[in-house]
Amino acid sequence: MIEILKFLNIFETKYLIRILIWKSICLSILIFTFSNALAEEEMKIKKLEEWKENEWILESIIEDVVYVSVNGKITYEDRLRIRFLKGNCNLANMLTSFYTMIRPREELVLEGKMLNAKFFNSTIFNYRMRVKVIQETPFLLGKSFLIDLGFLPIERLKTFFGDAKEVTLKIENTDQVQIEKFFDLDFNTWSLVKINETIDKGKKACEELK
Repeated sequence: MIEILKFLNIFETKYLIRILIWKSICLSILIFTFSNALAEEEMKIKKLEEWKENEWILESIIEDVVYVSVNGKITYEDRLRIRFLKGNCNLANMLTSFYTMIRPREELVLEGKMLNAKFFNSTIFNYRMRVKVIQETPFLLGKSFLIDLGFLPIERLKTFFGDAKEVTLKIENTDQVQIEKFFDLDFNTWSLVKINETIDKGKKACEELK
């Protein structure tokens, strides 16, 4: 019982720290709205739907790539994203990010490495997979790891999660990587509300790219 309470206290502390961090992000967004708008214009970023709590949205078009996404339930800003590339709109790529405060911001530690992971819902499925850290970026008090979860044909993706209402991704140890040395929270959970209809929207937007 004591060990459980200790775990809960550690988890709650990390969660509160993350809330404070994301509040500072929101403030930064407000301060730099004008400069961000200019940057978006230069990068050809087109925002589509507004973020909705725990609901998939058609998020944006960046250059020739369409993104749909949903917020994280544990770490809010670490969204689960699906992207559609112009010219191959029937094949979708899943991505997410993991923010950590453990490693020094300047030190590259995982970029380019393959990690073990488990994509699961407690009652419906349990997929073990290999994922790749494709980018590692200094961010606030720590860094953010951008993780590629692989490609799936659209029709397979729409049945991948079955009837589940949410999905959890947990990063796991490999022989070379001890996860607790790199991640303070090694999992996140995302809603699957409206995922299939949003996938259809993403594919349609991709097919309309010129």
